[in-house]
Order: sequence, then C-alpha cells, then structure tokens
Amino acid sequence: PSASKKLARTNVFLLYMMKGRQYESMKNDKMAEVNYQKALSMNPRFPELVKAYTAFLFRNKDYDRVLDVIEGIQGIPEAAFDYFAFKGKAYYGKGLYDLAVDNLLKANKEYDSDLTVLNALGAAFLQVGEKEEAYKVFTASLKLNSDQPEIVSLVRRLDEERKSK
Repeated sequence: PSASKKLARTNVFLLYMMKGRQYESMKNDKMAEVNYQKALSMNPRFPELVKAYTAFLFRNKDYDRVLDVIEGIQGIPEAAFDYFAFKGKAYYGKGLYDLAVDNLLKANKEYDSDLTVLNALGAAFLQVGEKEEAYKVFTASLKLNSDQPEIVSLVRRLDEERKSK
C-alpha cells in the first residue's frame, strides 16, 4: 500500500510550479514555460512561484514578461528585495538605465549585500554618467567579494579617471 496526502485543490498550482522547475532543469524551456504559466494563472501572487518564473524569464532575456510577472509580488513586504531587483535588472536589460538605477537602489535598500544587484547598479550608474556613484557601488561589491576580475578592472579604470581630474 502506498501512502499519499491529498493535495488541496487550491494548491494544485504547486504541482505545475514543480513541473516547470523540472522542465527548466532539463533545459526544456517550452514545457517549463507552459507549466509556469499554468501555475501562475492559478496563483499569480505566490512569491516563490513568481520569483522562480521571473528568474526563468530573466535567463531567457524576456524582460517585458519579467516586468509583467514580477508585479504579482508588488506590495508583499518579504518579497520587496526580489521585486525591485528583478525590475531593476530587467530595465537594465531593456536599456532603460534611469529606471534600472531607481529600482536597483530600492533593492539595495532592502538588502545591501547582493553582488548581482550591486554590480547591475554600478553598471547602470555608468550608463547614466554617474561615474562616482558607480565607483562607490563597485568598491562596495569588491568588499563583499574581491574575486571579481571584471569589477576589479572597472574600479581600477574609474580610479585612474578620478586621479587624472
């Protein structure tokens, strides 16, 4: 005899979310997408689902969908970091650097030790011409992890520019 728990009808979306993750891990993006969308249609404000699906969309550079799906967790306090981080990185991917800076600053205010946010924020500052702010952000990133050759190179270049002024 096998023992199994009955899944409440309201939690069926979890099965689709798990299937989405499995297909994603098998590099079957088409089926991952289908299952994530099905799960999202059942529960568009479940933070774990929204974050998993948004991460999938971001990896596939579907920035418009990232911006759409991430709205599902807008206003949920414990999801604020992910909300602003994904929005900021998606805006950066779309070349909307002012919006990227705004959202990445909000993400950094929620949690100031995420390298991906710090590095995206530094890059966005560079794109809008705020080299001094970029320098500060990249320096903070290197304090967290000094083993980032590209960031080390950027900081050196910015430091040389600062000294030559």
